[in-house]
Amino acid sequence: MSVARHMQMGAAGVSAGGGGGAGDFTSASYDSSHILPATITNIRGIVISGDETKILVNDVSAATNFLTRVELATAGDLSTASVADASSIGSGTKSSLFLQSPSIVWAMDVTADQSIKYTLNADFGNSISSTGKTAVPAGANPTTSDNPHSLTFSDDGSKMFIGDFNADGIQEFALSTNYNTSTATYTGNGDVSAQTLTPYAQCWNSDGTKMYVLEIGSGTSKMFQYSLSVAYDVSSKSYDGFLALDVGPLAGNGLALGIAVNINDNALYVAGIDFPAGESFIAKYSTVTPAAPTWTDPDLANASYDSVSCRVNSQESAPRGIFFKPDGTKMYVIGEGTDSVHEYDLSTAWVVSSESYLQNFSVSSQDVSPTSLFFKPDGSKMYVLGRGSDNVNEYDLSTAWDVTSSVYLQNFSVSSQDGQPWGLFFNTDGTKMYMSGLDDDVNEYTLSTGWDISSASYEHSFDVGSQEGNPMEVNFNPDGDKMYIAGSANDTIFEYDLSTAGDISTAVYNSISFDVSSQETNPYAFRFKADGSKLYVLGFGTTVYQYSTA
Repeated sequence: MSVARHMQMGAAGVSAGGGGGAGDFTSASYDSSHILPATITNIRGIVISGDETKILVNDVSAATNFLTRVELATAGDLSTASVADASSIGSGTKSSLFLQSPSIVWAMDVTADQSIKYTLNADFGNSISSTGKTAVPAGANPTTSDNPHSLTFSDDGSKMFIGDFNADGIQEFALSTNYNTSTATYTGNGDVSAQTLTPYAQCWNSDGTKMYVLEIGSGTSKMFQYSLSVAYDVSSKSYDGFLALDVGPLAGNGLALGIAVNINDNALYVAGIDFPAGESFIAKYSTVTPAAPTWTDPDLANASYDSVSCRVNSQESAPRGIFFKPDGTKMYVIGEGTDSVHEYDLSTAWVVSSESYLQNFSVSSQDVSPTSLFFKPDGSKMYVLGRGSDNVNEYDLSTAWDVTSSVYLQNFSVSSQDGQPWGLFFNTDGTKMYMSGLDDDVNEYTLSTGWDISSASYEHSFDVGSQEGNPMEVNFNPDGDKMYIAGSANDTIFEYDLSTAGDISTAVYNSISFDVSSQETNPYAFRFKADGSKLYVLGFGTTVYQYSTA
């Protein structure tokens, strides 16, 4: 690692241990996002401080470009972001940013085909002055045909890289004087045309062994990743794969325009515009597996409606079941109107009003009256219960949480226990399965091999008819010592205590319940947030209602 890189990390208050050549984002997951003020409408480049408490973005929404400083109260947590200030950086279209040090920022001026160096009054300070402009040097193409959009340097400044549309790649230049762009000599082109013809932005991991290229494309934004066998040598690159930037603000028709990687090589920051709203945003994708949320049993007795809801009738006229991805960024609805599973993105995790419809998958070949669905926690399997076949149907997903990648595998019949099965639930390791149905029972099954329904065997049932005559959904807490039932007879969520975890024969109604009839008089399905603090109810009214339970 170069001396310059050590200095940058030290100035940012971060250990120079860094990422050590890590930085595989091909399977990164959406983390969080921040919508910028309405005055920022045409965001482009992005850089982040080493300690991830400050972000700079450039905005070309007016004749004068502005460099905007965003501060994070909690490092790396975009939910704590706020705009601190902005400074003018002149006219022209500045399409990218590069951080040489906490007090020096570079930009690519697309209008003038120039690289521009800016000096800040302090580390990530709020006053900026231009300290030099240099014309972009000729690469593989004549200068008159070059179309540069991004600018980066190696960590010691001895190489410069320019993303060029006309070259379909990342052009490499050697600098005889570090960071002096006027001393550049063209040394090669990292052709990316096999992946994209519009390499709009680029960045690198901490030691130059990974290169990331962002293509520009409305609704199809992707980040392509390459490994380099020789650090910062584009001729040594090999293609790794890509990360589809299709969740959070980029769901649907978003446009990603800038990228930056943190110095630990485990977080990718994206700047872009969310269409059709036209809002500029910052989003974060992470390779770090989030810690499992700490569950607190819902306080049903004191639950309250959040006045937050969403309609699903445009996709499903007869919704029956609902499920959420564990991080709350996806919602799934299954119904008998289309015999399909419908997938939605939630731009704000666990807030159903932020939903946007994505796609669906038909299960009609297995069941024409699907009533409930459940996913394995890693999203690699989906289970569908139906009263048309009285089966639990198991599907493999080749792409986790993408319902269109589902492939039917096998089924398990529950007809001997209930001819009208409605609700489905699995325990945390997939060794227990529970089914509720209109026989007023909850039925328990043991799976000798977790998540393999062919290994299921019936254990016993528990009668809930004294509380609910039409039990349509069943849920448990992670410990298995609480059970929850809801149905259309009483429009109420009922809570039970289990003296032996997971064993419904030990269940006892504890006289705690929550009436949802003010919103839904025929609740068919309900689920809890992963930490137990929210409740979601879906019913005949084709609306998902959100409640607080903590």
